[in-house]
Amino acid sequence: MAAIQRSEPLVKQVYRYLYHAILSGEFHPNDKVVETHIAEKLHVSRSPVREAIRLLIQRELLVEDVDGVRVFQPTYRDFAELYEMRLALEPTAAARAAEKVDPRSIAVLHENVVNTEQALVAEDWDAIVVLNKEFHEQIWQMSGNRRIIRAMQEITDLIQFYWRAVLFVPNLDIQIVSDHQEIVQCIERGDSAGAHSAMKHHVAKDLRVISARFKDADDTFLDTLASDKKA
Repeated sequence: MAAIQRSEPLVKQVYRYLYHAILSGEFHPNDKVVETHIAEKLHVSRSPVREAIRLLIQRELLVEDVDGVRVFQPTYRDFAELYEMRLALEPTAAARAAEKVDPRSIAVLHENVVNTEQALVAEDWDAIVVLNKEFHEQIWQMSGNRRIIRAMQEITDLIQFYWRAVLFVPNLDIQIVSDHQEIVQCIERGDSAGAHSAMKHHVAKDLRVISARFKDADDTFLDTLASDKKA
């Protein structure tokens, strides 16, 4: 954990710490987040911790109930609904990106694919999650559709949360590099229909992988994946 820097707003630093702790798995689903404990650990007052927690509740990474604040406990239904939303929006974003090809943005995507391939070789899963987020966000921005961008930004934290969990699936061949390369190639040559199809196939693959792991839609998402990982 990086030391708290007094030159930067404390709320931002506490938020970043909690955000990373949740997405990295340091805090587990359903773990209780106690304001006083976090304040003591980071050597700050309770006020910035309280505000950071409030922001994370808004982002749906923390939830508040009668027993206090806990880390979001995902279920298969949550995952399926999120991916249905992705399937409705991201292929369209890719198609729109192909209609307005920007060489600088294409260069960013190519660099991202190269970095992702290197991270896979190094088995740097934290880097892979971040690079995957940046790849998709770049395409949202390239679409130029403000409503798609806004809608996807609202769920991007949960996408990361779930996609990290997808990496837990045993013997998973995610093929992220080849998938991303195909999407970039379609966008670069202005193939709107191809970009739409490639993105739809890419997003649907995660949904199929997870769906295959569940017989009961009420099963707790990460509990099953965690037991797979231990096995």
